[in-house]
Formats: sequence, C-alpha cells, structure tokens
Amino acid sequence: MSKLTDNHFTHSFINQMRTRIGVSKHLDISKQEIQKCWQLEIPYLYKDQKRIRKTNRFVRANADGSEDIVELTNLNQAIYSHDIKLKKIKTSRSKGEGYLFNQITK
Repeated sequence: MSKLTDNHFTHSFINQMRTRIGVSKHLDISKQEIQKCWQLEIPYLYKDQKRIRKTNRFVRANADGSEDIVELTNLNQAIYSHDIKLKKIKTSRSKGEGYLFNQITK
C-alpha cells in the first residue's frame, strides 16, 4: 500500500503518471480523494501486496469501513469502463475494520 497524504492530487503527480516508464513503486494517495469517493458511496479499489497476488484482483474499500477481495470478470469484453464487472471473491475485513479505513481515520 502506498503512503496516504492530506493533499489533493498535484500537478507533479499527474505529470509523473503521464511520463513514467514502467510501474512506480510508491505513489502518494490523497486521503481527501478517497473520502470524497466514500461520501458519494463509491468504493475505492486498491492493490495490497500482502493479500493480492493476481493481476485482475483488487481490494475494494467500502464507505462503511469494510473491505472485499474482488476480481475483474469481463475486462477483455468490456468496451467502456462502466461495462467492467467486479465479482466479489470474499469479505476481507468487516465493517469498520478495513485497513484503508483505519489509515484514513487515524
């Protein structure tokens, strides 16, 4: 998991994303961006090297503080991003006990 910050995404972050070669090892994630997603009841997807090993799996951090392991099911058939479907594999952490939720509420 990357470092969490109190800042919005900066122009330097966006420029790094545009010009990077390969995958960056550390990217700061804005707490405010994640909280904004949760206020709109949008779950936040992220990778966790300890729990996720497959490339098509993610941790879904829900607004209630729970976390699920999800898998992209139809990535090759989806034309638009809203066509991508997620299949819940299992509940990783229960309500209020999510790793990302606890990092943000510290």
